[in-house]
Amino acid sequence: RFQIDCPACGCGGWERMLLTRIPHFGEVLLMCYACDRCGFRNTEVKPGGAAEPLGRRIEVRVQGASGWDRMVLKGHAASVVIPELELEMASGTMGGML
Repeated sequence: RFQIDCPACGCGGWERMLLTRIPHFGEVLLMCYACDRCGFRNTEVKPGGAAEPLGRRIEVRVQGASGWDRMVLKGHAASVVIPELELEMASGTMGGML
């Protein structure tokens, strides 16, 4: 962990980093920051090594409001499409994120 200034309010805070292995992603660097003063939060996921050789298509059908209550980890090479919301995030868009 290391100290940085909050991008929202400028107050000093701690950025935490963890290198870990996630199935279908390989090694990733998880970085998170939360400001105790203003409540600003940020989470980033960066590739920590070579990309896995094969990708995987995952399709989820959401039925009801509780189906939207989930976390999604999107790799930097992944695309996300939600036709019902007319949302499409192409490969490379926003890098890796949680």
